[in-house]
Amino acid sequence: MRANQAVYQSHHNHTVPRFKVKRLVTVLLLLCVLALMIWISMILTNPATLPIKHVRVQGAFVHIEEGMLSKAVTEIKNQGFFSLDVQAVRKQVEALAWVDQASVRRVWPNSLSINIVEQQALARWSAGGLVNNNGEWFNPEEHTYPAGLPVFSGAENMQAEISDYYMDSRALLKPLELGIVQVEANQRRALNLYLDNGIKLVLGRAQQQERLQRFIKVYPKLFASRINEIAQVDLRYSNGMSVTWREKQDGAK
Repeated sequence: MRANQAVYQSHHNHTVPRFKVKRLVTVLLLLCVLALMIWISMILTNPATLPIKHVRVQGAFVHIEEGMLSKAVTEIKNQGFFSLDVQAVRKQVEALAWVDQASVRRVWPNSLSINIVEQQALARWSAGGLVNNNGEWFNPEEHTYPAGLPVFSGAENMQAEISDYYMDSRALLKPLELGIVQVEANQRRALNLYLDNGIKLVLGRAQQQERLQRFIKVYPKLFASRINEIAQVDLRYSNGMSVTWREKQDGAK
């Protein structure tokens, strides 16, 4: 009996130290792995590790100039391949007025690829800036404005609404070879259209497309041959329209 107790005590005395040693080894291994991960992270986030040496910009550009992009990406080449904040670069590029969208990706081992979609200007906004083909306002430098754009005027929150109406109306007028040079909306959303033949169309707030179609229907017979005499056509009448004639200049017959 005593012998068995001695064997049990001996076995128990050896088990406890072995368990402690195993646990200590496990903790040390975990600490080593953690330290290694921290060390690797420090190396990868160091700008000196695989620094960006090449920046490739792609896209169809008309108004975006090289100088604009150079300012936006001036600090990229001071960043490392892993330390570079791609989302920050994207936001920086998209902050350029003529940039609609940008996508940025790393290209192993030391390059960055930037793909840019340029804004497509639809019109000038009368209070300043431009409106793109999505009905969104943007504000590039005035010397970059494209020539020949129509002018939109209205409340600040009406760019998208006016853009939609302009594009629909432009399509309706195209068969008559008539263009729109200005869309004007007041606070009550009453609309006026100014055509490229000098005629002003008063459309009001309601049934604007129906009223425009009424003008289009009678235009070839009633107005086409007398364009130079017409100043304004008011289409706010339920069963007709009123015409304001241009005043004849002195000496005109």
